[in-house]
Amino acid sequence: MLRRTTLSRGARTGRYIKVCSTLYLTREPTPHELLTLLAERYPGLRVTGPTAAQIYLGQELSFPLHVAHRSQLPQSPYFHAYRTKKLKALVKNGFAIHIPCLAAERLDDATATTLLETFYARRDGPRYLKRHNEGVRFSPRVRSLIELAALGTDSEVEKILSHALTEAGLRVTNNVRLGAYYWDIVIPELNVIVEIDGFSFHTSDNRLTFAKDRWKGNDATLAGYILLRYSGSCIVYELPRVVDQILSVRERPVPMPEHGVWTWHWLFVREADQDQYTIYSS
Repeated sequence: MLRRTTLSRGARTGRYIKVCSTLYLTREPTPHELLTLLAERYPGLRVTGPTAAQIYLGQELSFPLHVAHRSQLPQSPYFHAYRTKKLKALVKNGFAIHIPCLAAERLDDATATTLLETFYARRDGPRYLKRHNEGVRFSPRVRSLIELAALGTDSEVEKILSHALTEAGLRVTNNVRLGAYYWDIVIPELNVIVEIDGFSFHTSDNRLTFAKDRWKGNDATLAGYILLRYSGSCIVYELPRVVDQILSVRERPVPMPEHGVWTWHWLFVREADQDQYTIYSS
């Protein structure tokens, strides 16, 4: 075993790479190589923060790595080490990674929200979140991020609308089961259900889905809910109008509009513009 003075001298001359006070290497490691070394060197190590997000989101690892341990680890320009007693983790790619909500403690708000919404997407997302977070206490900031995140969504447009409604002061839940059906967005305080349909729902190839949705909507209405339906293009191009219409439920009954949707909706306006062109065939 080489003495520390020899290693230090070798690091100064470029013969060795000093990772930290207790680890010297003969060459520059890749992030994955160093993470593997740290996990072997410090049993009980947890991957956390930005490094955990990179693994969960399928991104390439980068320096500095972010790790956590119950003991104090040496500091390094190659990694940031945090001391913590919160060690609940999931195993992926051979590494013990902090559950997403613990990893979020060391992420900026935007990255934390992306991680939570991606990892806990779709119908089972909220159920997995509850299971992972059981018995763990989080900071007020992370609890707020969980509250504001659009969890359980099936699509990007659901996520967009959920965020817009939350910013408007409403509390929404996604992919909620009521009765025999799952619903895209439920707003309990307004007794409103919002469904976002793709174009395929209205084609002959999806007759069964179309018929099911008619009965599904009728059942919601008869159960006392206000059912509002929008297409994905409504969310993308007419989001403020969608939010305003949902908020207008508070003012019911709302008078019928004097101008139909075809006079202002992007989809109809675009079609009208295209009709102005003449097709020439050679």
